[in-house]
Amino acid sequence: MIYPSIPGGILTAEQLVRLGEIAGAGKGLAKISVGQMIGILTTPEKLDEALAALAEAGLAPAPLGTKVRTVRSCSGLLCPNAKQDSVEDAKRLNGLFSGRDVPRPFRMSVSACRNSCAESMLQDVGFIGTPDGYNVYIGGKAGGTPVIGELAAKGVSAAQMPGVVEAVLDVYQREAGAREQLYKVIARLGIDIFEKAINEVLNDNKNRENR
Repeated sequence: MIYPSIPGGILTAEQLVRLGEIAGAGKGLAKISVGQMIGILTTPEKLDEALAALAEAGLAPAPLGTKVRTVRSCSGLLCPNAKQDSVEDAKRLNGLFSGRDVPRPFRMSVSACRNSCAESMLQDVGFIGTPDGYNVYIGGKAGGTPVIGELAAKGVSAAQMPGVVEAVLDVYQREAGAREQLYKVIARLGIDIFEKAINEVLNDNKNRENR
């Protein structure tokens, strides 16, 4: 199974056709995952050929294991309820952070409005669009015992999103034990240490804008 990374869940028509061709050359099947990836079933002898075809289509294998995973998004501005351009913002975050080494798989998503179709409250870092920017939730988790992320900041602009993620990752990587998920770090240390790091970034950005 090959999982191409599809930031924001967006593919061009040409890429979609190419994925179909790769699947057809393998076992003729593909599986759409909950993480907005298309798993292509191939055979061991076709693996190198399939990976080369992916690269020709401008796609790369998605990061798996203890990495920052591909950033998910809802439909963004394709939906009339959208308050923010979640697709483009997710793609930008993906380019900056996807594939980074972390203690446990680290998931992020961006939702364009409060309906949170990308399930942003169930991610390690989730953004939910409002007319005034994004509300940021951290420490969420899906699975058998889901955890709703805690609200860590409001009204974050698209330009501020990378700094917020960097602040959360810095604290997480510094404080996490071996294979400790973010929600457990928050339960152990409290949310304040993360809020302080986020606010420092946001205040620094405001100070720069006011100079």
